[in-house]
Amino acid sequence: MSKAAAQTSGIVLCSRYAFKPNELGYCGPDEAAGLFEMTLAGQRTRGYEYLLKHFQTLHPYLSLIAGSMGARDEFDPAVVQAYWLGAPVARNISLNRFRNHFSDSLNLKKKLSRPAFEQLVGKIPAGAQPNHNFHVLNVFTRTGHVTQPHTVATMDQCRISWGEVIGVERDHLTVDRRRLIRSHGQLQLNEPELKRVRYRWQGEALIDPPQLGQTVAIHWGWVCDIINPTQTAGLKYSTSAAIRFHNQSR
Repeated sequence: MSKAAAQTSGIVLCSRYAFKPNELGYCGPDEAAGLFEMTLAGQRTRGYEYLLKHFQTLHPYLSLIAGSMGARDEFDPAVVQAYWLGAPVARNISLNRFRNHFSDSLNLKKKLSRPAFEQLVGKIPAGAQPNHNFHVLNVFTRTGHVTQPHTVATMDQCRISWGEVIGVERDHLTVDRRRLIRSHGQLQLNEPELKRVRYRWQGEALIDPPQLGQTVAIHWGWVCDIINPTQTAGLKYSTSAAIRFHNQSR
């Protein structure tokens, strides 16, 4: 499958975002090389699905969103984008199902203190959405293989961010990106600053070479995709909402 054709494959798109934390050992099976090769090949197989379904946090979210959308496939591209970029297609989710997602599917009722759990689920009727950036910024304990409190630095790395391409090298890009900071006790995004990020691993890329001026989505310093203005606007909106919910907790 060509990289251009792979844009329409939800499972390929999903694994582009999931690859880097897997390679770092933070979540998912210990199969980073295999996941990369499967993503590069772009062919959906049982083995490919197996790897992604064993990401402890990712797959429950995909199942939750798919159910709320009436999608039969948790790797439907719309489901994948709703999770990673915060697209607003998951607005029909029931409050009870969202709460059960936290308590049962993610087992957060046991992993978090009772006040922290009740504070988290209290954000659901206020408009919280089931997406990656909401989880990163509002579940203050990391929930993959590493069980420890998030810091501002790890939240900034783990959230999906966006950056405008300013420079292109063989394996890296220089992007203009806003960093997450805490100021006067509140999370916020600072002014854009240059950051060097990677888009090739062992000489191979999962996306076509980005061009100057394009916007890319970034996860743990890894370029996951080239995103269009509509996707960028949705990511900015969902990030702003996640920051607002975080700050209401402090």
